[in-house]
Amino acid sequence: MKRRVRKSVFETNSSSVHTITISTSDAYLNVIANLKDNVIGFRSGQFGWEHEEYDDTETKASYLWTGVVTSNLYDKDQIEKIKDNIRSVLGAHGLSAWFEDYKIETYSDGKQYSSFKNWSYIDHSSCLDDWFDAMFPNHGDDINGDYLLWYLFNPESFIHTSNDNDDYDRYPTRNVGDDVMQFCKYN
Repeated sequence: MKRRVRKSVFETNSSSVHTITISTSDAYLNVIANLKDNVIGFRSGQFGWEHEEYDDTETKASYLWTGVVTSNLYDKDQIEKIKDNIRSVLGAHGLSAWFEDYKIETYSDGKQYSSFKNWSYIDHSSCLDDWFDAMFPNHGDDINGDYLLWYLFNPESFIHTSNDNDDYDRYPTRNVGDDVMQFCKYN
């Protein structure tokens, strides 16, 4: 197995790997300009141990919405505030948002959690807290609109998923410059 050392990255011994790379370049402006009057769909999805890189807006929106709902980092009021904030940021750019419905359920001990009708998840989604803290400060009451736009629409922003359960060693294949932020989770 290859060993890589990265500064400021938390690593554990679980096998799944998700890295979120967000470019702060202005390349997203051209994408937004071509999307005027379009609806961005925030759907549920399944993101686990696959070896993939996702850079399209639709999948990045799905990853974000799946994480917001299934991480259980937010209660219903906070999720609704996040939806409103996303709609506000997109609306300022002539775009609208559609969100797949979710439901609030209760464990036998009375604790509540949110989920989708269809089984959806991000492996170890509760570890997304650093990324969500940056994008949705104050427990979702606020939003960093630039982060949202860079993440969703910049073609240089991507999600890399992988695992170390086989001999398939694959790391992000893109060269990333100085204008990126990486939220890495080795779980």
